[in-house]
Amino acid sequence: MNKQAKHLHCALVLVLAFCSTVLRAEGNELQAMYLANEGVLVTQGETKILFDPLYDNTYGTYQAVPESLRTALLTATPPFEKIAALFVSHSHGDHFAAADVGKFLQAHPNAVVVAPSQAMARLREASPTIAAERLIAIALSYGAEPLRLEVGSLQVEAVRIAHAGGPDRREIENIAYRVRLPDDGVVMHLGDADPAPVHYAGYAAHWGARATDVAFPPYWFFAAPQGQAFLTEQLNARHSVGVHVPVEIPAALTNSGADFFSKPGEERTISLAEQPQKKRAVNGAEP
Repeated sequence: MNKQAKHLHCALVLVLAFCSTVLRAEGNELQAMYLANEGVLVTQGETKILFDPLYDNTYGTYQAVPESLRTALLTATPPFEKIAALFVSHSHGDHFAAADVGKFLQAHPNAVVVAPSQAMARLREASPTIAAERLIAIALSYGAEPLRLEVGSLQVEAVRIAHAGGPDRREIENIAYRVRLPDDGVVMHLGDADPAPVHYAGYAAHWGARATDVAFPPYWFFAAPQGQAFLTEQLNARHSVGVHVPVEIPAALTNSGADFFSKPGEERTISLAEQPQKKRAVNGAEP
């Protein structure tokens, strides 16, 4: 390659790198819409995914998904049309209702459900005619290596993290998902994960391998000592929006300064620009 060709090649590489950065910074924001409790709709470009959107028990403490949103979910009405995947964190009644998820699959013929084995067993019993290829069961024991799989155009990573509430709750299959969308946005949903660092120590390489643009941890992470710093520094999350917030918002959460969802229909726009955590753009209704 002569000198002129080398200069041209270098210039082309720089232009392509610049264009890639601009596209990531300006063209592919992540949109997050809150449904209630831990239910979140995430959209990037033409791709839409859901976390814990359908459940039937609030335990007298948490919000139910408003009927208008629930009806839209079960009829594939905007903004819930063309959903690629529905992720279930665990089988508790404030996160998962097997009958409703079955109805969702009937209304969304191209969607798949990803759920831990405990929830999937109930779903198969409630909807025995759903095609097997649309049901992806996550079978992980506590302490097992992360599971990595491709779900259509999604890159999905799953880790079993102990459910909050103490050692006696480790039998609950609580799955923390990290999902990379086709346009490079990365989101994390932690279900009812316990915030104790001991549950995450063995997965340092996993968290460090890929940054998360926005994580959705249960609100108690923000009440835990150094909880916000833990999400950023240990779980590699550039921004976090708390979920699972009770109807009566805890004062400690309000006073924490953390970002959190508390009203169904709330939205956030997360910029994918490569900026430090505190400078990343988060727009939408304030908690």
